[in-house]
Amino acid sequence: MEDASFEARSRPVARSSQSPELGSCSDRAQRAEPSSGGAMPERLLGLQRSAGNGAVSGMLARSSPDAFLAADRPVPVQRVIYPTVNALLSVAAGGGLPFQINTLSSELRALWSEAESVLPLTDVRITAGLGRVAQAGVNNNPPPTYVLDYDPHHQPDQNFLYSSILHELVHVSTDMRYRKNGVIYPFLNLNLPPGLGAAAVGPELVAQQQVLDQNIQDAIAVVNADGALPAALHAHVLDRLQNYAGPMPDVHYDTVLADVLSYMELNNVNTGPTFRFVSRMLRECRDRRSVEPWWGTKRARRVERGAASWQVWKW
Repeated sequence: MEDASFEARSRPVARSSQSPELGSCSDRAQRAEPSSGGAMPERLLGLQRSAGNGAVSGMLARSSPDAFLAADRPVPVQRVIYPTVNALLSVAAGGGLPFQINTLSSELRALWSEAESVLPLTDVRITAGLGRVAQAGVNNNPPPTYVLDYDPHHQPDQNFLYSSILHELVHVSTDMRYRKNGVIYPFLNLNLPPGLGAAAVGPELVAQQQVLDQNIQDAIAVVNADGALPAALHAHVLDRLQNYAGPMPDVHYDTVLADVLSYMELNNVNTGPTFRFVSRMLRECRDRRSVEPWWGTKRARRVERGAASWQVWKW
């Protein structure tokens, strides 16, 4: 998508004021059947003993990226489909663009371009009293569409609001782009190879998550060694990596990296070891979810902090 696509083209399209039903874990599991070789989350929970990782049970039990997401929560909302991210951001900011996307780093421009591509399937709702800045969910009604709720008054940090909106739109993109080959696992941040038997799905998830864990630990080491990072930003980035991406890399790896890079750049930090390493991590996962190779499945890959420039396989 060209940068010019971010220019506002029209007003958002209002839809029905009825609040859609957001699917719970059991709702969504019953709605879709896996293809041959796939496995339902309920079946996968029984595989964790053989996988040797008790944490995977929690991974597979979640049906939305934010565990507290309630089904059928009656709240007054306005449902809107935005034609561009600029139109969305102008409303979130209360009028006028808060920043120019075309002036951002190439990686962040690519993320906002990807976010814009999923807007036609995403109902964006301003929801007072949400209890957090933003969250994403899936409508029960087929064909599947998505819902992004946000509360612009939940907290005063506008840069975190915009970064959180990007985070949730990347959730939608990961759900649309990662190839799960019949395994019912909403918002998964991993590709799964086709033809996996039920007994192989759990170990496959564990093996790929361990790679993501290693990348996150490398990122934390880079942040801790980055003496040029302002103290408040240092604390913010560490909190996002340690307390959000770290416990849930299966659904929050790509998304947290996106909001971290966005928050850094909106706070005028667009260089340095942390910014560069997070950008490398984002390039790897964006390539993994966006490009389907002819030769097979792109599994999670290492992004090593000590990699030389010629070691392209280490991103």
